[in-house]
Amino acid sequence: MYLDKEEAIKLAASARQVILKLQDWTPDEPGMEDEREEINVVITDLEYSLEKLDSAIENSPTK
Repeated sequence: MYLDKEEAIKLAASARQVILKLQDWTPDEPGMEDEREEINVVITDLEYSLEKLDSAIENSPTK
């Protein structure tokens, strides 16, 4: 799969929005520790992937 730089930037912005929504949605009620941990794992994975995407964007040639 190939993304041009503009598509990659849009994808990165969307990923940031997903991370923010997940952080807002993460339950903090007692008894929700397992769900909170699962969501935090997903957020961590997304942040890692986003770092790699940001690096690829920075290192990609401009059109």
